[in-house]
Amino acid sequence: MRTVIAILLLIVIDEASAEESWSQFRGPLGNGHSEASHGPAEWDEATNIRWKASIPGTAWSSPVFNESLIWMTTAEVFELSDEQQEAIRKASYKDHVVSKQLVIVDKVRLRAVAIDAQTAELIHDVALFTVDRPTAIHELNSYASPTVVSDNGIATCLDALSGERHWRERLGGNFCASPIYVAGNLYFGNCEGQTTVVAAGSTYNELSKNELDGVIAASPVVLGEDLLIRTDSHLYRISDR
Repeated sequence: MRTVIAILLLIVIDEASAEESWSQFRGPLGNGHSEASHGPAEWDEATNIRWKASIPGTAWSSPVFNESLIWMTTAEVFELSDEQQEAIRKASYKDHVVSKQLVIVDKVRLRAVAIDAQTAELIHDVALFTVDRPTAIHELNSYASPTVVSDNGIATCLDALSGERHWRERLGGNFCASPIYVAGNLYFGNCEGQTTVVAAGSTYNELSKNELDGVIAASPVVLGEDLLIRTDSHLYRISDR
């Protein structure tokens, strides 16, 4: 089976409107803070819902927003029969009890979708790639969980307005953490402890690959002009000043 992790590069690069946009996982600075002066405190299915949009496929990834469009990753799953899944559990997982909690599928098609922030109209639905017999995932997970690199670390950069693909590059490694955007650069941390730094733009420009001991499964956090990077066993404060 092939391993697939959907980290599609849907970071909105728009420094001028950082306060009005939510351009990456946990916001413009990756710290979960918003400059908004007000936020709703109460709602249910019948109260304070401005709109509700059905999104094709299944995903747990956070949306990103660039004033007019809301982008998300999603995964269209092609299922196997119960009998086929059971045969794979016996052959690949020796019918281990944990295998009962795994979702085993025939193939998965990863997509990027954008809806209009005002009307909820579907504006873009971009098919990125299809993976046959992907690695099984837990039933509480999805194939598009990180907020926007794929099978063995492929990053895809799309134009946030037109949906046009600017570039697609193999970064290498396996990814759990979402990328972040800081001061014109994109940071991709993989499970092998390597962080690839790419200059944000319509062409691929890799600036560096940086190695740390351990597994990087958490997104970096910005602290002033430094980065906080957490591995499975250590927390690093990275500074070049």
